[in-house]
Amino acid sequence: MDVLALPLGERPQADRCDPDFLFASRGRVLRAYGVDERMDVALEDRAFTDGQWEEALDRAFRRRTARGIDNPILVGAIPFDSRQQARLFIPQRYDHEDTARLAAPATPDTAPAELAAVEETVGRGAFEEAVGRAIDLFRDTPLRKVVLSRPLDVEARGVFSPGRLLRTLLRQNPGAYVFAAPVAYGQTLVGASPELLIRKTGRTVVSNPLAGSAPRSASAEVERQRTAALLASAKDRTEHRYVVDAVRAALAGHCSRLAVPDEPSVIRTPTMLHLSTELTGELADPSVSSLRLAHALHPTPAVCGTPTELAREAIAGLEGYARGWYSGMVGWMDSRGNGEWALSIRCGLVQGRWLRLYAGAGIVAESTPAAEWEETAAKLATMLNLFGVGAGEAAVEMAS
Repeated sequence: MDVLALPLGERPQADRCDPDFLFASRGRVLRAYGVDERMDVALEDRAFTDGQWEEALDRAFRRRTARGIDNPILVGAIPFDSRQQARLFIPQRYDHEDTARLAAPATPDTAPAELAAVEETVGRGAFEEAVGRAIDLFRDTPLRKVVLSRPLDVEARGVFSPGRLLRTLLRQNPGAYVFAAPVAYGQTLVGASPELLIRKTGRTVVSNPLAGSAPRSASAEVERQRTAALLASAKDRTEHRYVVDAVRAALAGHCSRLAVPDEPSVIRTPTMLHLSTELTGELADPSVSSLRLAHALHPTPAVCGTPTELAREAIAGLEGYARGWYSGMVGWMDSRGNGEWALSIRCGLVQGRWLRLYAGAGIVAESTPAAEWEETAAKLATMLNLFGVGAGEAAVEMAS
């Protein structure tokens, strides 16, 4: 699908009063309006790594505090590749709303869009071949896990409204980190992520990595069986352990205390079951910002693999498309360094009548190509449910 470039910041008329950035967490939605100052930076640039960028941000916050603005914030999105520019800004104003109030019942004029076409940019054969090649790498190299993803392109009969997409996501995924973030070239990243990369509140930090998945079932008995099988799966527990170990190692250097459960639990989204481990720590230095912690963690094996550099190389050689904002992070940070950053998964990139969806699966030595394709199809259902179709129905529509 040829995605057209719109002028930066152009949005449908229906969205003119919508916030420029939204982030839902734990029953509340942060709404940010207007761009007061851009603070774009690549997290791998020297300006960020040596602290110059954070010093500039602190000065920007202090200027606003001097004008009587209580606790200004930074919001935005960061791409998968931290060498690329993040899209970050200080908004002119922000407020909070209860999720339930924002996710009002749907009416015909708030439907997200009517689909015109669905296209698989990376087909099943190509994806399964990439999985097979990744499995070969486990035998021939020190690579132990790699996350491979694929896009699905959707065209609507009219212009998509990011605000309507977001409100529908809130209704369908009330427990997720639901977000809408403006990114380059007039595009908006919209999604309902189940995964918290980092939350910092004072000295306390929380990270909730997920890895190891199974689709939900309408049958309570089948769901019970799938939950038990997921907890017992050597393949899924191996995949999960790689992520938890990496998060533990990244946070340990910043924490005076770090609690890590011995066993994973299972969390449920509307479409998936996930192995989950919540790590909680106390920072040795409370001045460390949530964004610097997010940078220390990113990319975790949940979205990249392990060892990290080998996994990056494998992704570049096997996926066949550029991820861009998918599997990066979206979030906010205040003038005290507190904030939340969620992984940008279960998401889509909106531009005019086009929406590119994404889904990935963690590949380990025990993986099978067909099962990994089915996992990505199940994960795509989070966004396809916006239109009342499942992944299978979308594939049928595409073929017809």
